[in-house]
Amino acid sequence: MSYLSGMLFVVSYAISLRVDDGRLADDSQLLLRLGTDRDVDQTIKASLGHYLSYSGVLRDLGMAGAGALTLSVYILKSERSPREFRAGPFQRSYRTTSVARVRKAEVPIWATDVAVEGRPLPNSADHFDLVVSTAEDVLPDAYAAAGKAERRRLRDVLRPRFELVLAIFDPPRPFETSGGTGTLGTGGA
Repeated sequence: MSYLSGMLFVVSYAISLRVDDGRLADDSQLLLRLGTDRDVDQTIKASLGHYLSYSGVLRDLGMAGAGALTLSVYILKSERSPREFRAGPFQRSYRTTSVARVRKAEVPIWATDVAVEGRPLPNSADHFDLVVSTAEDVLPDAYAAAGKAERRRLRDVLRPRFELVLAIFDPPRPFETSGGTGTLGTGGA
């Protein structure tokens, strides 16, 4: 759901599992987009907002659960600028990592497509999810119904796992300074 000028409107947001197309070589780079607030709490809140959208992905993978907490990432190709993955001015920075680092940290990677109102989002074919958790212990409904203190407690429960996954990324870089092609770093190994 979203709010615009005091009006509530519902946006149909769907995530589906895509058969991995073999593009995830160890030296492949992944990009994580960040909003205006780079802190872990904002990352957790965004992930909670899409938790239930992963129920079909879990079902397709033969896993139990109502959803998943993930970080949406995009595979980068040397001929593309990171700015091409920016969704709007609210996304001010990005972080990169290599697939090798993700695998070494034993973080699952799902190839997923994202659609809004039945239409694939731009760059959906390059979209992947890094799985932070598929546990059922913190559900968005409980989070949404909670008061401020309980929400803070629930984020505290989730924070260590999010920090572990975010630690495999290089420091944030502003989109404004990412030039044209060939601007990608190595992302470490």
